[in-house]
Amino acid sequence: MYYGGLELVTINSRYLVFSAAGNYYLLDRKPKYFVGYFFLPTAWLVKQKLYLLTESDYLKLVEKVQQNRASGIVVPASFSGAGAVLLSLFIRRSGLMEQLDLGFSLFVNSIIVCLMFLIAFALVQWVYLTRYRKIASDLSLEQKGLVYAKLIPERLNKTVMKAVFVHIVLWILTLAVTAAAILSGNLFFLFSTLLLFFLSLLFSGIGQTSLLSYKLKILRKNR
Repeated sequence: MYYGGLELVTINSRYLVFSAAGNYYLLDRKPKYFVGYFFLPTAWLVKQKLYLLTESDYLKLVEKVQQNRASGIVVPASFSGAGAVLLSLFIRRSGLMEQLDLGFSLFVNSIIVCLMFLIAFALVQWVYLTRYRKIASDLSLEQKGLVYAKLIPERLNKTVMKAVFVHIVLWILTLAVTAAAILSGNLFFLFSTLLLFFLSLLFSGIGQTSLLSYKLKILRKNR
């Protein structure tokens, strides 16, 4: 049985909350399988882990999010994007790009890129771990009942397609910069791969977002 019309509330980069059929749930959107970091729709095809919450837990989390939004300072993503473009132009114009060439072989450059990926993956896991510890300390997650379910967007609207498109473009850009880093051995490109790997891996959790409406199918409960 499906429960439709669900609206999610983002708690942090790992967790969201929602209510369905009189119950309250905490959704862990960390990819369950490794392929989920590269293929966004995986989040809609495999079962997700949900924690059963009390109404007071749910309201406490939502209230905290609202307080953070009211007191927080939001920096538009366009600012960071413009900053990256300006930094790239500055490096090109100043001649620093040539000075950053390491002169390593393709094999060594490939090893460095692999290390950058492993570092980025470890950083993403660290982000997820810190988010878990914060929620676990507030709610005592280990004592909560578990539910396994599928959470699927109700319709393939423009928002869904845009999220998938952005994820694909981000990985294409990452692969392009990775190829440039391996071929050139330039320190700027090598560190750019680290940043892009991190963003691409972290963005994989956007398969569940507060911007969409979902339907829920309960698969199994562990109390």
